[in-house]
Amino acid sequence: MAYVSIAEAVRLTGKSRSTISRKINNGGLSKTSEGIDTSELIRVFGDIKGSGDVPLIQSDDSPVTNPDTLQKKLDEQQRKISELEEKLESERNDAKNERDRFLSIIENRLTHDDTQNVSTKSTKTGFWSKLFK
Repeated sequence: MAYVSIAEAVRLTGKSRSTISRKINNGGLSKTSEGIDTSELIRVFGDIKGSGDVPLIQSDDSPVTNPDTLQKKLDEQQRKISELEEKLESERNDAKNERDRFLSIIENRLTHDDTQNVSTKSTKTGFWSKLFK
């Protein structure tokens, strides 16, 4: 985090000193004893400039007008979407396989328990005979 003075903030943002001071006073811009953080300047004012009106740091929401840059960003986003769709499909298949495995385990246990219950059923006995086996 780089901290700058109010004078430097005025130069970087192109805003007046009174605008910067007003934002600080009404809480729109944070200032510490070290100065104003450049990330705060970007949050409040968007792009900040270095020497000669060239943007020093661009915020993520600044518009991009170069068609080549837009096409590259679009291609990158489409590639990410494809990767995520493949990963989602893989996770779905894994979940389906796990579900099928658990269902087969449950079915095997139910079948096993049913055969045990049939062979071990006995005649009803009274309370005292259960107590004194």
